[in-house]
Amino acid sequence: MECSECGQQGLGRRTTRDGQPWCFACQAVARIDDLLTDETGRVRAGYDEVRSALTQVDPRSLLTNWGRTESLTLLARLLDDHGHVTHELLDREGSRMGVHYLRALLVSAGVLEERDEHMARLRTFCREYVAEVEDVEMRHVLTRYAQWHIVGRKRVGRDGLTAAQNYNARMSVRGARRFLEHLTARGKYLGECTQVEIDEQARSVATLAFLRWLQGQGLLSGHLGIPEQPLASAATTGDPEAQLALARRLLHDPTSGDVEERTAGCLLLLYAQPLTKIVQLTRDDLVEHKGTAQLKLGPTPVDLAPPLAALLRQLPVRKPFGAARELADGRWLFPGKSAGRPRHASSLMKSLNRQGIPARTSRNTAIHHLAGSVPPAVIASILGIHPNTAQRWAEQAGANWLTYGPHRS
Repeated sequence: MECSECGQQGLGRRTTRDGQPWCFACQAVARIDDLLTDETGRVRAGYDEVRSALTQVDPRSLLTNWGRTESLTLLARLLDDHGHVTHELLDREGSRMGVHYLRALLVSAGVLEERDEHMARLRTFCREYVAEVEDVEMRHVLTRYAQWHIVGRKRVGRDGLTAAQNYNARMSVRGARRFLEHLTARGKYLGECTQVEIDEQARSVATLAFLRWLQGQGLLSGHLGIPEQPLASAATTGDPEAQLALARRLLHDPTSGDVEERTAGCLLLLYAQPLTKIVQLTRDDLVEHKGTAQLKLGPTPVDLAPPLAALLRQLPVRKPFGAARELADGRWLFPGKSAGRPRHASSLMKSLNRQGIPARTSRNTAIHHLAGSVPPAVIASILGIHPNTAQRWAEQAGANWLTYGPHRS
């Protein structure tokens, strides 16, 4: 069919534009221009890159899903109502996936300034979650803990707060609120808390941390005993030999998965890397040193075996996700569906689960095996974990490194 507008041969409808044939590509451009132009017929200031990215999307897919794609309908509504889009307007829309996708698209296109998105969401969560507490005194205590102890003391890295930090912070605040609500339901205040309440509630890392903070603030009696914090999930380990065999298959068998799955699986199975850290890896973390590929997982880069180095050099894999593809940030080794953002850890976890790689058990198995054969200080430096964590894992593995220094010398 020859389009009556562009004169090109292409797929379209024969009687769409004043009874004349109109190809899908021209229809899509017209729809995009209706969305992004102002009353003068010009593209709104700053939205040229958004228009360019949308015009690169498959026109049939764009037209078919236009009314069902939440990010596009939200963009249309905000532009109609306000003539522009800001972070504050998007914040009012909640935490739906369409809101996150639209925000990432506009940030990548330069319409919105980049911000620490996980930190912004965490602050919003804490403010709204704490406001739900009815008791004034308990709400005041939870506000102090959430805003100043949890959020205020977070160590933010080069790319902002990570998804894992965001998640752990929320769990901490939820654990604190559960304890306060437990006391409130019994008609007690913090000064009336007994050892019975402590023992009933001290069953999670989040609650234990809150109890210690309360005691340190003088809000709990000093004679109350707070249990020691356990090593989370230390007992959940698998067979290290089976895990190594699986890693070998990922390294050498191209049919074992796509490049991202194989690479992430090896980093998890061999180097005990959490998925939240894997998805944050960038091209700058992969370096060449004297002919050997190295990966920065901690303070000391780790030398990579040639098969794993070959997999990492194939990253990033460009994703076919329409506008997000055109505005992708090339620094991420594992790019996501949202423009300019890395892949979400939960998405990667589902992919690895389908390959028979349970994330938590696999990581525990790897670090348990390493802790029994490598000194804690070396593990901490290479894998990027805290020295105290490495020491606790060494104790769990039954390793004795007290004589490591003298024997080495």
